[in-house]
Order: sequence, then structure tokens, then C-alpha cells
Amino acid sequence: MNSNHIFQLFEKATSSDEMQQLEFIHRITEIISVFPQSWIITKFLPFLTSWLPKNNEKVLSALISVIPQLAAASGSIALLAPLIESILISDNKEVSKQLIHPLIQCSHRNDTDLNSINQHQNSSNSSNQNPSSQNPQSSSFQLITQLTQSPYDCVRAFVPQIINLAGNDDNKRAILPSLVYDTSFRVRTASAKLIGSKISEDLACQVALTFVDDSHSRIRAFIAVVSSPRPFYVTHILPKLACDSDWSVRASVAQELVHCVDKDVSIQFCLNLASDLVWQVRLCAMRSLLKLVSISSNGTISLNGKVSQGKMSQSLASVINNPDFAKLLCETLRFQNLALKKIAIDLFLVVCPKAKNVTELILQQGIDVKLYFLTNIFQNNNSNHNFTHNINNNLTSINGNLNNNISGNLNGNLSNNMNKNRSKLIAIKLLNRNIIIDIIKETLTSEDWRNRKNIVDLFLDMAKIFNYTISQNTNNPHNEQSIQNAQSFQNFVQQLTEICIKLLDDEAKPVRQAAATQLVAFMTADGIEQNWPKYLSDFEESDRFRHRQIAIFILHLLYDKASSRQTKETIVSHINRFIDDPVDNVVEYARFVINKIE
Repeated sequence: MNSNHIFQLFEKATSSDEMQQLEFIHRITEIISVFPQSWIITKFLPFLTSWLPKNNEKVLSALISVIPQLAAASGSIALLAPLIESILISDNKEVSKQLIHPLIQCSHRNDTDLNSINQHQNSSNSSNQNPSSQNPQSSSFQLITQLTQSPYDCVRAFVPQIINLAGNDDNKRAILPSLVYDTSFRVRTASAKLIGSKISEDLACQVALTFVDDSHSRIRAFIAVVSSPRPFYVTHILPKLACDSDWSVRASVAQELVHCVDKDVSIQFCLNLASDLVWQVRLCAMRSLLKLVSISSNGTISLNGKVSQGKMSQSLASVINNPDFAKLLCETLRFQNLALKKIAIDLFLVVCPKAKNVTELILQQGIDVKLYFLTNIFQNNNSNHNFTHNINNNLTSINGNLNNNISGNLNGNLSNNMNKNRSKLIAIKLLNRNIIIDIIKETLTSEDWRNRKNIVDLFLDMAKIFNYTISQNTNNPHNEQSIQNAQSFQNFVQQLTEICIKLLDDEAKPVRQAAATQLVAFMTADGIEQNWPKYLSDFEESDRFRHRQIAIFILHLLYDKASSRQTKETIVSHINRFIDDPVDNVVEYARFVINKIE
């Protein structure tokens, strides 16, 4: 490569055209191959540093790709510190990520000329190199040291990402003080992330201990996040952070307790923080406690999703057997925050369902809380306490025949599933059917149609579970008590169906359809033509088109449920009557259903 050619390449570099700039960078390896090392160090690297277009990501990325060649040509990656700083000043996250790999590559190269470093650092003692400076990482250590002295926050904040290139822990300890005590919040936050990275336990502990006393609450809160999985956290960090004066720090501690190695200690701190006066801290603590603690039917303990056989842990036993925990839940239910009330109910159902005082306080709450309570107990698809039902037995052996075409097909194979939800059964026993009906009626007064729909959606599950509790307490279906229980259950189901019929006239379509769905679930479809329900006839003949629409909806549900051919034909004939309805919406819906069932 002759001098004219090189001069042309430099002209491309100074051009405002991006493509010419990129061409110059792609030819850098040719340039450095024909010039001596001293020229590269004294002329070329300073030129690149001052020329670099910091706002052009393509050019920066292209230059990063030749950093290993520049380091090899200059003899040390440390000599590229000004250039690397210039790249980082762009404060581009993607560019910073791209820079890490070339630096790792360079850290594994031997310094080819340590004397060149000494010349250009102008250090009075640099000629007295210690033995560690002869290892392959000595230049990386010097690079990191120079970057930590940069006046730019974004440059210093980059250093923790490459701290491992400094070598052993002693080298890192020489660098870390300037980072963890940096005046910049950004730099200290980046340094705090080291705790969760691949550094030694001892070094991570030292960093965490330093940040526990940081002036910024966000950093102290972040320490709980990054250090909670570390073994040292429970003994060295947790006790101090749990008493922090800032509630956001305590909330962070409470939230991260699920990640602690020692689950017994986690449970104890959950209990302590669950009594915090700030509702956010209490909420996080109770959520963590709910994740840490659950009891299965055979007494095994599930900690954070992992079931461990054997004896109950001392901390868990202290929660379950401690009457003060029920008082804590009662106290929590008096807070105004709905999320806090709900988590208190979740814990009540898992830990202390026998606490009658908690149940009584729950029943004094507003509609939202009581609805959540009933949903948690009865809903068969609840995320925390899962009921699965297979309806395959007939209720009539215990409860006799239900009136008004109410089906006896309620008593499913619940035994195994209910045994796994003993805490729910205990809570159900604290409620009588009159209380349930009162809650239902109160909820149905809500102006929010979602509340009305959600309570209606529970009807069949309520009937199933109450029937199960009766069957469990019935040894002889013919004795007086069994007959009374059966009659009581029939009355309960009768009340539910009457409520469903009333809700067929609700102003909200989802409520009307939910009521119809529940109503049909209680009915026997086959043979219905022999005793056609009066309410259904009234709706079919009603002057209100919405009544006629819901009648079609019910007929469709009955058709899907029926197995008798005669019953199906009867239902279709009733739907066909609406083909000549004066309201177009009714006609269209009837035709839609007919097409669907055919």
C-alpha cells in the first residue's frame, strides 16, 4: 500500500459520507500492517479517538470489530483506553454490549510491549512493574483503571460489566472502591449488579455490605433483589435491610424473601414484615408468605413450589399454631386496600381456616371482598386452590328428587380433590347456607354487572361442594338427620334456581346468559317436554324481545345437554316458532341457533 493510497483512505475517513467512513474502517487492518508500532500509538490511535463520529451506530460497530487488531498492533489494550472511552461516550446500549466481546478477546492476549505503555502513561513509577503486570490480564487491569477515572458517568458505569477482566479478587478490590462510592447513582447501580453476577461470594458480600448503607433508597432496595439468592444475604444483609427507614426498601425485602436460601428464616421475616404499618410492605410480605407456605392434605409442606416430605418446619408450625396470626389477618382486613384484603383471605384459607373471628370479619367487608372470599372457596378453577369435578353420580340416593326439573347430577367424584382442599372445607363449615344466600343477594345489588355475573357463575360449584359436605356427614341416608340435610340442600338449590330465573331479566346480557347457563346446569334436559317449565313458556310468549332471545339461548343449552331424540325434536320445534318473530334480532338469533344445531 503506497502513501497516495493511504492518503486517500484518510480522506474517506474525513468525508461526511457514511459509506466512505465505513470503507476507511474496513481498511484499518491494512493501514496498521504497514506502519511501525510507535506511529500507531502516537499518531493513529489519537486520530481515531478525535475523528470518531459518536452518533453513528454503524461506524461505531464497525470500529469495535477491529479493536482486537488495534490492540495487537499497539501492543496493549490499555493504550486504547481513550478510544474505548470515546466509543462509550455515545451512551448507546447496543454499542456497549458489542464492545464487551472484543475486550474479552484482548484480555487473553499477552502484552507484546509493556515498555510502550510506560512511555505513554508518563507515570513516574510505571517502570517498576510488579509480577502481576506480566500476566495476560495486566493490560486489561490498566484499561479498567483508566476507565474508572473517566469524567463521564456512562463510561464508569460500563466498568462493572468487564470487572472480571481485571484478574483476581485483589485486583478487583483495588478497582471497586471508586465504583461503589461513586457520586453517580448510575455508576453505583451498575456496581450493585455485580452482586448477582459471577463474582466470588466474598467479594459479592463486601459489595452488598457497602450498599446497605447507600444514601439512595432505590439502591438499597435493589440490593435485596440481587443478593437475596446469595447465602450471605440471610445473615449479613437481611436483618439490616428489613429495618430500613424507607418503606420501599422494606417492601423490596419482603418481595424477595421467596428467593432466600433459608426458607425458615424467610417465613419468620415474612411474619415480621406482614405487621408493617405501611400497607405496601404488608402486601409484599403476605404475598411472599403465601408462596412459601402451603399445606397439602397429607401434611407435607410445600415451600416455594417444592414439596418436602417429613416433619413440618418449626417456622411453618409457628405460623399455623400461632393465634396471633389470625389477629394479624383481622388487622390486615381493616386496611382499605382491596389487594391487601384479598391476600389476607388467601392466607386465611391456607393457614388458619378454623379462625372464626377472621370469617366474621370477612363477612363484614364490602361486596368486592366477600365475593372474592366466596370465589376462592367455591370456584373450581381458582389458581391457588384448584377444584376439579367430574359429575358422574346421582344425588337422588341421598337427597331425593329435586323439584322443577332440577337435576340430581351434582354429586361428582369430589373425594380426592376435596381432601386436597381441607382448609376450604373447614372454612365452608363456618358458613351456613343462609349466610351464603345473604351474600348472593347483597352482591346482586351491585351496580357492577361483573360482580353480579361472577357470583352467579359460582352457583353450581356451591351446590356441588355443599352436597359433598352433606354426603361426607351422612352414614345412613334414611335417618332423620340425613333427611333433614337432604331437604336443606334441596331448599338451597331451589333458592339458587329462583335467583337464576329472576336474573334472566337482568339489564346486562352477560348476567342473563350466566344465569341461564347455571339454571340449565341444575335441570334435567331429557323428558323436559313432559313437564315444560312455566318460566320458559312465559319467556317464549313474552312481549319483550329480550325475553324471547334468552328463551332461545336456554333452548339451545337444553338441546346441547339432551340425549333423547324426542326431547331434541321438541326443543327444535320451540326454536322454529321464532322464525316468524316480528323482531329481526330474534329471527336472526333463532336461525343462527338452528343452523348451528343442524
